[in-house]
Amino acid sequence: LEKAEQYVALRRPYLINDLRMQRTLMDRRLVYDLLEESGIDVPRHVFMSRDGYVSTGTGDGPKKDDDGEGGSSICREEPEIEEHDDHIEVNGVTINKPFVEKPVDADDHNIAIYYPSSAGGGCKKLFRKVGDRSSEFYPEINEIRRDGSYIYEEFIETQGTDVKMYTVGPDYGHAEARKSPAVDGKVERNPDGKEVRFPVILTLREKEIARRIVLRFKQQVCGFDILRIQEGDSLVSYVCDVNGWSFVKNSRKYYDDCAQILTEHMLALLKPKSLISFSALAPLLTTVDDTKSRKKRHHHNHHRGASIADRVKSMLMGASNSSQNDTDDNEKDEENDKVTDLQTSDTVGEVRQEPVDFTPIRDLPDQLSTEPVPNSSIVQSGSSSLADPDDTSLGAREDGPTSHEEELRCVITIIRHGDRTPKQKLKYVTDQERMLGYFHDHTKKVKKDLKVKAKKNMVEFLSMVKALIGDLEAEGPKKNFELLARARHIRDILERWQFSGLNRKLQMKPQAWDDVETPNGLKPNCSKLQLIVKWGGDLTKLGEKQATQLGNRLRNELYPANKGGGILRLHSTFRHDLKIKTSDEGRVMKTAAAFAKGMLELEGDLPPILVSLVHKEKDSQHMLDPSGHKDVKADLEKCKEKINANMQRDLDYDKMTKEERESLVGPERLLSLHRALKEVGNPRKTLIAIHSTIGQLVDQLDDMLGELLSGDEEVNEGGAGLKGKEGQEGALSGIKLYKGETLLELTERWKLLQNKLYDEETETFDLSRV
Repeated sequence: LEKAEQYVALRRPYLINDLRMQRTLMDRRLVYDLLEESGIDVPRHVFMSRDGYVSTGTGDGPKKDDDGEGGSSICREEPEIEEHDDHIEVNGVTINKPFVEKPVDADDHNIAIYYPSSAGGGCKKLFRKVGDRSSEFYPEINEIRRDGSYIYEEFIETQGTDVKMYTVGPDYGHAEARKSPAVDGKVERNPDGKEVRFPVILTLREKEIARRIVLRFKQQVCGFDILRIQEGDSLVSYVCDVNGWSFVKNSRKYYDDCAQILTEHMLALLKPKSLISFSALAPLLTTVDDTKSRKKRHHHNHHRGASIADRVKSMLMGASNSSQNDTDDNEKDEENDKVTDLQTSDTVGEVRQEPVDFTPIRDLPDQLSTEPVPNSSIVQSGSSSLADPDDTSLGAREDGPTSHEEELRCVITIIRHGDRTPKQKLKYVTDQERMLGYFHDHTKKVKKDLKVKAKKNMVEFLSMVKALIGDLEAEGPKKNFELLARARHIRDILERWQFSGLNRKLQMKPQAWDDVETPNGLKPNCSKLQLIVKWGGDLTKLGEKQATQLGNRLRNELYPANKGGGILRLHSTFRHDLKIKTSDEGRVMKTAAAFAKGMLELEGDLPPILVSLVHKEKDSQHMLDPSGHKDVKADLEKCKEKINANMQRDLDYDKMTKEERESLVGPERLLSLHRALKEVGNPRKTLIAIHSTIGQLVDQLDDMLGELLSGDEEVNEGGAGLKGKEGQEGALSGIKLYKGETLLELTERWKLLQNKLYDEETETFDLSRV
């Protein structure tokens, strides 16, 4: 760049792209400030500037004057940053995870995305494409970098798609969609080895964004990245990066247009009279510096010839070319004058900057390019039409009957979570001082339940439990045998997995209070509480596999593969509005992410896919949760009662009449239900067989435990472990099964299921246990 600047200073050529603005593009903070100044939306962000940079936009957070009141921005001597489990605070601005960490140097592509604990945590590191990889996920990294200056911005959920736009002048743009590197990091390539991209249709707002970037950054040929999201009924586009000299990788049409535009651009500047053929790009020429107007001011005796735009408009309107002939005598002189102007003008070496309207892009009409729009709101697209600007009939739609009476508008699929581990809980009432102290330290209202799920609070609780175990052991194991066993069990549960916010939680329910004297008078203090520890219910590997296979199956059956790209092309180009919504249960969110992985042929870990493609909203939870819908809940209860009654009947499928089968599962057209009933055979006999099989499993587990138990049980340090027969420390908590479950817990769980499944007094089965 420095060498190019020296050449420009020496030779003073005309510049297509301004070189001085290239310096601006090398600092992402300057780019964001200029975008905000131009009325263009950027992601909510904050600058962590360790080099003294002062933002002219919102990058430095709340602006304060010397008195601490609102005012102009000031340079902070020391940047302020605080890091927490699921958010950071920079200069008073809170950015919640998931967030993006960008180096301020635009040439540094080592960008990181940090995920919240509710999605499993971890960090996705983005980098320049190496082979077929553009990013890698690191589940153990959760802390931000502390070296250098960075931009921290909220992660924009774009449904896994980025839009890259390429401009040639302010009135021509080519946009392509690609799979975001934030999803799975795999680069999809075509047989020629080029990254798979799909052209997209731009909205009028996005065309105006392109125009403003070209004019504000003085880059005729450039590229920038758009993040598209749906906000309510409106499509909002954020710009997250601007690059100089960017070209489309593989489009013959683009290069033909680019060559034509640049040729006309330079000829219009140097030899305007040579452009005698019809041009499809006239609007571009109105942005070129018209040196003829300057010459006219110095040479009043010269007759000003018609401009290119005027000539093209005359051709469109069928006007005579006689006015052109009147100027032929002066063409040669004026062209020579223009070249002389370029060689002597003070503006040589600079790109002319047109006035830019800074009206926020959001305030412009949100329409696609195929719809008419008021001329005052946006510049006409140079690549579309040169008709009279007042003629909006090109985009008008004729009223009348459509060719299709009916049309498939959407496909809605409701999916249950995949196979999970059993949900388990441990309850007991306690008045231990350490437990009560933890409760009072973390609650705001002593008469309200306390729920603990955050990593920091869980770590504190674990430390408290370990301290409690130390106190009980010091008092004597024999004296506190039961309390010590419970405390060790809780400790083992908490230490079983790495804290991630998805696998366990605890509740504290106050049950008794005493009035305590304080400086402000009497205040209630909890004296006894019920502790509830919940764990399990995690999605298993089998469940993840089931969800991925279902996604593959839906893609292959609903959208058979074709040369056009099928659902992948539709999704990337926003012609297929795929939305995946989920409740806030960990197993449900993971199932949704695994389904998206199969549906869109993705690879890698689930957290990045979960954050990029799966929506967890209050409206979604309300829609998926029947508890708030009385009518729906009543229907569900009726359905459960009918299933519970019908599925206990002693009837063989082969001997059933058509009416009996339909009374059990509904009309014959419900093929999947009838196939399932055929597989079950006789419902009651099948339930009896299930109960018997569980009984055999429990007997086998009891035998295994019997080999480990000695006559005199003694709890080992392992927690729920017991001494073995032959003097070995066969700690049951040391025999780790799937997801860290112990053999003792496994046996107790199956015994409970066996007892709850069948009631011998009423001779009925509880089908909710199946």
